[in-house]
Amino acid sequence: MAAEQQREYGTYTSDDGVDYTVMLAHDILNITELGFTAFDAAHPDMPKGYRMRHADFLCVADGRRRSYPVGGVAADVWTASDKVIAVKDKGNATPINWALVCLIGERRKVRRELHPS
Repeated sequence: MAAEQQREYGTYTSDDGVDYTVMLAHDILNITELGFTAFDAAHPDMPKGYRMRHADFLCVADGRRRSYPVGGVAADVWTASDKVIAVKDKGNATPINWALVCLIGERRKVRRELHPS
């Protein structure tokens, strides 16, 4: 049986400037280039219709693909010119380089009224 991945709370900054509480894998929250900040109980949970912005990466060594959520528009991954991050893989102690392929923005479902007055 696979080891259970630790999850914890962090803070995601939405495009509208509001900070929301999200629960993600411990490993993802600790990648500083992704821009998540420490948990603050004063922030509300992210609304159900929101989808976090994320970045798709390609492994430099073997071509695997991986997607990571991005915690804010000021994150290094979102703004830096050098778009390679080093992430430790589960079975490997040495970090693996991942090159950015594309950035996907935040999405929100807007609730519509069925019968406007």
